[in-house]
Amino acid sequence: MTNNLISVFYLSASSWLLLALLCAVALPESLSIETRDKKRVEREHKRLARTGRWWDFAAPLAIFVPKKRVGRFRRDWNLLAVGTAAFTMLLVYGIYHMKFQYAIFTYAWGSEQLGYYLAYIGSARAVHLLLLLPAVIRLIRHYYGTHSLSTDHRLATFSVALDVLAYTLTSLSPPSAMWAFVLFTSMSSFAGGALPAMHALALGILTAQEKEEAEAAGSGVSVEVNHAGRLFGAFGLVQATSQILLGPLMFGALYSISVYSFPKAIFVVAAGLLAVACFCLTTVRLSKEDKHRAEEGAIEREHGGGP
Repeated sequence: MTNNLISVFYLSASSWLLLALLCAVALPESLSIETRDKKRVEREHKRLARTGRWWDFAAPLAIFVPKKRVGRFRRDWNLLAVGTAAFTMLLVYGIYHMKFQYAIFTYAWGSEQLGYYLAYIGSARAVHLLLLLPAVIRLIRHYYGTHSLSTDHRLATFSVALDVLAYTLTSLSPPSAMWAFVLFTSMSSFAGGALPAMHALALGILTAQEKEEAEAAGSGVSVEVNHAGRLFGAFGLVQATSQILLGPLMFGALYSISVYSFPKAIFVVAAGLLAVACFCLTTVRLSKEDKHRAEEGAIEREHGGGP
């Protein structure tokens, strides 16, 4: 519409600059000075003791290893299930650019049509994340409590299931029906709450584990420096590996070998991966004690009592 293709790059650069400024001067520090000093000393000790092994970058992933729980015979597989669900779901994010290739190949779209499609998808996602999802969460919390681990579990599972439905319908719709492609692919915009819900669910599970360990040790409260940083570091590593590296590579290779025989293969594979993610989330088992401990931890963080 502006007839200036370079303007979008100026807009993107300005947005990143604004984000950098916000992170530098506006976002508050989440840790107290004492906690930061303690963390700094721990990192220095680890740095001095490090042997330089090349796989040390994957150390945060150890947090997903199933743990023995106090008074339980079986290990707790919940964090591994959530991490696996996030990994398989983020793989599907690699299909993003392949959707455009499919539209160009099937419907002979040009830059103008792709621009309208991107604007439509972006608007749908913005409406969902800014209006619909907060309203739904507020409504659910009104009936299930302020900090409910089950709410995060339900939201993550429902969002991934909606994504499964969207890609399944896209796979089954006739190739000639352009309206079906636009409608069904836009349904994925309403599954944008899946990853944040998984993060909240995993943090609640981790909080419950730490509180249980603290209670077993006799302190009754969580230690000041917990492993939430390692958890989100692990999620960051999962996202970088899955969404940025493996996902685009896999879907790009799949589309290149199937474009002339079965171009919708990318949507079939996406639906299958999301079904695996949904299954992993359904295997998460939350006890009443874990829900209560997670709720206590959320209240402590909200009021500044936690790390």
